[in-house]
Amino acid sequence: MSYQYQENLALDAQQRYSVKLKLIGLDICPYKVPADTWINDPKQWPVFEYQEVFHYLIKHPRTHFFVSGWIQTVFHMKTDSGHYVLKADVKPSWRVTEEPHHPWVALKKSGPVIAAHCNCMAGLGETCSHIGALLFKIEAAVRRVYIKHLYRPPM
Repeated sequence: MSYQYQENLALDAQQRYSVKLKLIGLDICPYKVPADTWINDPKQWPVFEYQEVFHYLIKHPRTHFFVSGWIQTVFHMKTDSGHYVLKADVKPSWRVTEEPHHPWVALKKSGPVIAAHCNCMAGLGETCSHIGALLFKIEAAVRRVYIKHLYRPPM
Protein backbone atom coordinates (compact mmCIF):
# COMPACT_ATOMS: atom_id res chain seq x y z
CA MET A 1 0.00 0.00 0.00
CA SER A 2 1.45 3.36 -0.89
CA TYR A 3 -1.44 5.77 -0.84
CA GLN A 4 -1.11 9.33 0.42
CA TYR A 5 -2.44 8.68 3.92
CA GLN A 6 -0.13 11.04 5.80
CA GLU A 7 -0.42 13.78 3.20
CA ASN A 8 -4.23 13.68 3.36
CA LEU A 9 -4.39 14.23 7.14
CA ALA A 10 -5.31 17.61 8.59
CA LEU A 11 -2.23 19.73 9.29
CA ASP A 12 -2.27 19.18 13.07
CA ALA A 13 -2.74 15.44 12.57
CA GLN A 14 0.15 15.40 10.07
CA GLN A 15 2.37 17.03 12.66
CA ARG A 16 1.42 14.49 15.37
CA TYR A 17 1.92 11.67 12.88
CA SER A 18 5.39 12.99 11.95
CA VAL A 19 6.36 13.15 15.63
CA LYS A 20 5.20 9.55 16.02
CA LEU A 21 7.31 8.43 13.06
CA LYS A 22 10.35 10.30 14.36
CA LEU A 23 9.85 8.71 17.79
CA ILE A 24 10.19 5.22 16.30
CA GLY A 25 13.03 6.11 13.94
CA LEU A 26 11.17 6.05 10.63
CA ASP A 27 11.58 8.60 7.85
CA ILE A 28 8.71 7.11 5.87
CA CYS A 29 5.11 6.34 6.73
CA PRO A 30 4.69 2.57 7.36
CA TYR A 31 1.89 2.61 4.78
CA LYS A 32 4.50 3.50 2.13
CA VAL A 33 7.11 0.90 3.07
CA PRO A 34 7.40 -1.59 0.18
CA ALA A 35 5.65 -4.92 0.70
CA ASP A 36 8.87 -6.91 0.36
CA THR A 37 10.29 -5.12 3.43
CA TRP A 38 7.68 -6.64 5.75
CA ILE A 39 8.30 -10.11 7.22
CA ASN A 40 5.80 -12.70 8.46
CA ASP A 41 7.72 -14.50 11.22
CA PRO A 42 6.49 -14.27 14.85
CA LYS A 43 9.72 -15.89 16.05
CA GLN A 44 11.51 -12.65 15.21
CA TRP A 45 9.09 -10.34 17.00
CA PRO A 46 10.14 -8.61 20.23
CA VAL A 47 9.11 -9.96 23.62
CA PHE A 48 5.50 -8.87 24.06
CA GLU A 49 3.27 -9.84 26.93
CA TYR A 50 -0.25 -9.18 28.11
CA GLN A 51 0.80 -6.42 30.49
CA GLU A 52 2.16 -4.47 27.50
CA VAL A 53 -1.27 -4.54 25.90
CA PHE A 54 -2.84 -3.60 29.22
CA HIS A 55 -0.46 -0.72 29.83
CA TYR A 56 -0.83 0.65 26.32
CA LEU A 57 -4.59 0.50 26.25
CA ILE A 58 -4.94 1.42 29.97
CA LYS A 59 -7.66 -0.94 31.04
CA HIS A 60 -9.58 -0.72 27.79
CA PRO A 61 -8.94 -4.12 26.23
CA ARG A 62 -10.44 -4.46 22.81
CA THR A 63 -10.62 -8.16 22.17
CA HIS A 64 -13.69 -8.23 19.89
CA PHE A 65 -11.75 -8.11 16.62
CA PHE A 66 -9.11 -10.54 17.88
CA VAL A 67 -11.59 -13.13 19.16
CA SER A 68 -13.76 -12.80 16.04
CA GLY A 69 -10.86 -13.55 13.71
CA TRP A 70 -11.04 -10.24 11.84
CA ILE A 71 -7.25 -9.73 11.96
CA GLN A 72 -5.30 -10.85 8.93
CA THR A 73 -1.63 -11.89 8.75
CA VAL A 74 0.71 -9.82 10.91
CA PHE A 75 3.90 -8.56 9.27
CA HIS A 76 6.83 -6.80 10.87
CA MET A 77 9.94 -4.85 10.05
CA LYS A 78 12.83 -3.67 12.21
CA THR A 79 13.79 -0.01 12.07
CA ASP A 80 17.34 1.29 11.98
CA SER A 81 16.86 2.41 15.59
CA GLY A 82 16.14 -1.19 16.64
CA HIS A 83 12.39 -0.81 17.12
CA TYR A 84 9.88 -3.18 15.57
CA VAL A 85 6.87 -2.04 13.56
CA LEU A 86 4.12 -4.63 13.16
CA LYS A 87 1.07 -4.28 10.94
CA ALA A 88 -1.99 -6.21 9.83
CA ASP A 89 -5.23 -5.62 8.01
CA VAL A 90 -8.33 -5.74 10.22
CA LYS A 91 -11.70 -6.32 8.63
CA PRO A 92 -14.44 -3.88 9.64
CA SER A 93 -16.87 -5.51 12.04
CA TRP A 94 -20.03 -3.78 10.84
CA ARG A 95 -19.47 -3.24 7.14
CA VAL A 96 -17.64 -6.42 6.24
CA THR A 97 -17.65 -5.65 2.51
CA GLU A 98 -15.62 -2.45 3.01
CA GLU A 99 -11.85 -2.24 2.82
CA PRO A 100 -10.00 -3.41 5.95
CA HIS A 101 -8.43 -0.96 8.37
CA HIS A 102 -4.64 -0.82 8.55
CA PRO A 103 -3.31 -0.51 12.10
CA TRP A 104 0.38 -0.59 12.93
CA VAL A 105 2.21 -0.62 16.24
CA ALA A 106 5.83 0.15 17.11
CA LEU A 107 7.44 -1.84 19.91
CA LYS A 108 10.77 -1.67 21.65
CA LYS A 109 12.74 -4.93 21.51
CA SER A 110 11.96 -5.38 25.21
CA GLY A 111 8.22 -5.12 24.52
CA PRO A 112 6.75 -1.72 25.48
CA VAL A 113 4.58 0.02 22.90
CA ILE A 114 6.22 3.19 21.61
CA ALA A 115 3.51 4.31 19.21
CA ALA A 116 0.56 3.03 17.27
CA HIS A 117 -1.72 4.21 14.52
CA CYS A 118 -4.69 3.15 12.44
CA ASN A 119 -6.27 4.67 9.36
CA CYS A 120 -9.77 4.35 10.86
CA MET A 121 -11.66 7.40 12.13
CA ALA A 122 -10.40 6.82 15.69
CA GLY A 123 -6.85 5.91 14.66
CA LEU A 124 -5.34 9.26 15.56
CA GLY A 125 -6.18 8.49 19.18
CA GLU A 126 -3.82 5.48 18.97
CA THR A 127 -6.09 3.17 20.97
CA CYS A 128 -8.85 2.18 18.56
CA SER A 129 -10.21 -1.34 18.64
CA HIS A 130 -8.17 -2.28 15.55
CA ILE A 131 -4.91 -1.39 17.32
CA GLY A 132 -6.09 -3.23 20.43
CA ALA A 133 -6.92 -6.30 18.39
CA LEU A 134 -3.52 -6.21 16.69
CA LEU A 135 -1.80 -5.98 20.09
CA PHE A 136 -3.79 -8.94 21.41
CA LYS A 137 -2.93 -10.99 18.32
CA ILE A 138 0.77 -10.16 18.70
CA GLU A 139 0.73 -11.10 22.39
CA ALA A 140 -1.08 -14.39 21.72
CA ALA A 141 1.28 -15.33 18.88
CA VAL A 142 4.39 -14.52 20.93
CA ARG A 143 2.99 -16.50 23.88
CA ARG A 144 2.29 -19.52 21.62
CA VAL A 145 5.76 -19.38 20.07
CA TYR A 146 7.32 -19.03 23.53
CA ILE A 147 5.30 -21.93 24.97
CA LYS A 148 6.10 -24.19 22.01
CA HIS A 149 9.77 -23.33 22.38
CA LEU A 150 9.78 -24.21 26.08
CA TYR A 151 7.66 -27.34 25.89
CA ARG A 152 9.31 -30.40 24.51
CA PRO A 153 7.21 -33.58 24.68
CA PRO A 154 8.73 -36.46 26.70
CA MET A 155 10.49 -39.09 24.64
